[in-house]
Amino acid sequence: MTEENKEDNMMVQMKELLDMSELENLISSNEQIFDVDDVTYRVTKPTYKQRQESYKKKIEKYAEFLKDKSYMLQEDLKKIYLDRGLDTDEILKLIKGKSTRRDSLMVQLGESLAHNAPDTELESIRDEIKFLNEEIQQLSIKHTMLFEVSLEQQVMISTISYLTFLLLEKKDGENWVRAWDKYEDFENAKEKLINRSTYYVTLMSGNNEF
Repeated sequence: MTEENKEDNMMVQMKELLDMSELENLISSNEQIFDVDDVTYRVTKPTYKQRQESYKKKIEKYAEFLKDKSYMLQEDLKKIYLDRGLDTDEILKLIKGKSTRRDSLMVQLGESLAHNAPDTELESIRDEIKFLNEEIQQLSIKHTMLFEVSLEQQVMISTISYLTFLLLEKKDGENWVRAWDKYEDFENAKEKLINRSTYYVTLMSGNNEF
């Protein structure tokens, strides 16, 4: 798969998963129930014990990857990209600027709705918010892909994956049971299920988890 196709695939997955009308509820929710291939699953917020278990796995993976010279630290990658004329910090600044503009427009949209503004005005604001969201997504994906080979990124992916393995349950009659008995079963699961469940785990657990 080429880098362009890989980026397009990530965009499609994000658009399929991301429903902005439900995002706020998802972040604040204690559980998310969903269906994949006619099986009902749920993800719940991690308990203290599960958080500790995933943190232990994170430390183990960091120590393991640190010994492997093929992994590079993000700071080392930043220097390499800068030498090649690519300032990754500028990408972050663009994301921040566009996010600030989008948030301002969302406030403006709320005020316009409250004052019964004309439909043409509301539609114009909505269109700009949608356009900014797409730009933010594209820039975020670009930044993520630039650092996906870094040690820190690989540790984060491993931690999210392991926490998903711990948290995902499936409906068995009237009961909820662990979706997988062994981590190897998680690794061999269908990509659609892994993508959807890790997405929910990431949002519900918060960035500090990883």
